[in-house]
Amino acid sequence: MIEYIIDEDYESVRVDRFLRKHLKNINLSEIYKMLRKGKIKVNNKKISQDYRLVLGDIIFIFLPETFKEQNEEKFIEISQVRKEN
Repeated sequence: MIEYIIDEDYESVRVDRFLRKHLKNINLSEIYKMLRKGKIKVNNKKISQDYRLVLGDIIFIFLPETFKEQNEEKFIEISQVRKEN
């Protein structure tokens, strides 16, 4: 699971645009599919692709282990970005 906490830089940004910027190794169609299936949640709630982020929102991204293994080096980059924020 990947977790992001929204700060003032991303307040009022659509969730799909935020995810597209931070999950560059995942196709946009896959991001939309994950949103529809509830594998991406904000504050533990299923949200639509046009949801606007609010300061302090917590985004949870649930990825299958096989997906993580196939893209291991790309997820190292994501976790480093997350730690810097």
